[in-house]
Amino acid sequence: MSISLVIPQPEEPIDTALVVSYSQVNAWQKCHKFWQHAYLEGLSPATTPSYLRLGTFIHVLLEIYYSHMQKRVPPEQIRELVATYATEQLTVSVQAHDLGIVTQALRLVLRYIDDVAPIFDKGAKIEGVEYHFKKELYSPQGRKFWLQGYVDLILSIEGNRWIIDHKSTNNKIWSQTQMMMDGQLTTYSAVIPNIFGVGINFFNTYDYKNWWSEPIEKLYVRRETHRTETEKASILHNFGVIVDDIEDRKLTGNFPFSLTKDCARCPFNELCTMELKGFKQRDLDDYAQTVFIKKDASGVPREEFLQDDLE
Repeated sequence: MSISLVIPQPEEPIDTALVVSYSQVNAWQKCHKFWQHAYLEGLSPATTPSYLRLGTFIHVLLEIYYSHMQKRVPPEQIRELVATYATEQLTVSVQAHDLGIVTQALRLVLRYIDDVAPIFDKGAKIEGVEYHFKKELYSPQGRKFWLQGYVDLILSIEGNRWIIDHKSTNNKIWSQTQMMMDGQLTTYSAVIPNIFGVGINFFNTYDYKNWWSEPIEKLYVRRETHRTETEKASILHNFGVIVDDIEDRKLTGNFPFSLTKDCARCPFNELCTMELKGFKQRDLDDYAQTVFIKKDASGVPREEFLQDDLE
């Protein structure tokens, strides 16, 4: 029996003035200047680091795998679909220097399909793949806003619903405390009904010399944490507070610098340096036009640029 490849398409964005994603709030919490350049001005670097591209490819291949598993396509046929998509479609759509990254992503996902998913997902029912949610909320100051985002995977395990996120990491697995303090997963669990807990599938991207002989426990980890109703309510309240802060500061145009040693890794550090040194706005605009690209038609910077991967 022939099975055709199906790639789910994202829904249309909400037609409203105030749509907020966790990526936007996370950017605001890290640095107001970063938020200004990425969201208010819509700037993205012309290129993204290789580890972010690797994470993007892994997500694409896992989406194909889980969306077809949800349709009850035989696993051996899904494996072939994933491999074919990577070798015949991804490889022709990327730059030559990304071919090795595609190969690495395929290697990680195929071993996950063969040896890991049957263990991680034993007895699980797939309820959603790249699940798009949109939730109408109100901030403490009474502002109506839409919170929207995409969840990699929703599973039902022994009657409990779990959010599962996929993350690529260079052998840096989160601790339980890091998972509990991660606002993204808690936020998502608060807006999707009946979520019991959240889990992360960690894909270790370190390129071991004898990769295929490494034990799967060294390459793949699923870590899980429970989420309480009080915790969910608290995180949504905090989200609304941040929305009010963003909107208030947009009215004043007051976006302070963070100025830490981590600024050296920020793609906007030259813009901030020029502003601190007193360059005119015209000079800043000219520099931005030569180094960055503008946001897409949806008004959001490129997603791979905003990913919080762990390399």
